[in-house]
Amino acid sequence: MVSINIPEFRYAGSQQIALRDVSIEMQPRAAVLLHGDNASGKSTLGRLLCGLLRPHSGHVLVQDKEVWRLRGRKRVRMAYYLGQEYSLSFYHATIAGELTHAMRLGGNNTDQLPWLNEFQLPDTDTTPLDLGSCAAWRLGLLCATLVGPRVLFIDELPSLQSAAVVECLRRTVQQRRQAGDITVVSYQRRISLTDMFTQEYMLINGKVSE
Repeated sequence: MVSINIPEFRYAGSQQIALRDVSIEMQPRAAVLLHGDNASGKSTLGRLLCGLLRPHSGHVLVQDKEVWRLRGRKRVRMAYYLGQEYSLSFYHATIAGELTHAMRLGGNNTDQLPWLNEFQLPDTDTTPLDLGSCAAWRLGLLCATLVGPRVLFIDELPSLQSAAVVECLRRTVQQRRQAGDITVVSYQRRISLTDMFTQEYMLINGKVSE
């Protein structure tokens, strides 16, 4: 379960309010769509949810734990943030290296690399930085899936004109719901895939509207 209650959040040194009066509850198996314009607070909310930012007031709890207090593997297995600049999160020379690292974070030490065909990824010896934006996103999504966090926050999607992106997103959401996990997807506008989601929120100037 996720419980978010943030009366107000500002970045250090800024007078601008990034989030205000945010109150959201998510139950296991939830699939949540969060949409809003640029600078509406979607990424800030995602970073707070995944422990990358510390709330100044209120609380952000995943399974009754404050994620920002967790470190390393414990944090990413509780809440994983797949950011917009996903290609910058690659640290290994090959796709195989990225997937192996993700499986180890998730506690799976098998040498078998799963779901390459389902995520339409090229040969495992390919360098991640050579991938196009949609393929790099699919690799980032597969890595997040292999870590197996209780909460996955996907911050923005690449082009929804790509059938591969839509299929990978749908597969991931379905698999995670079956496992009892929570998935949150943020996008600039309300998307047509609403049948995929159990909850929907709009962020307007840092405030949440259902």
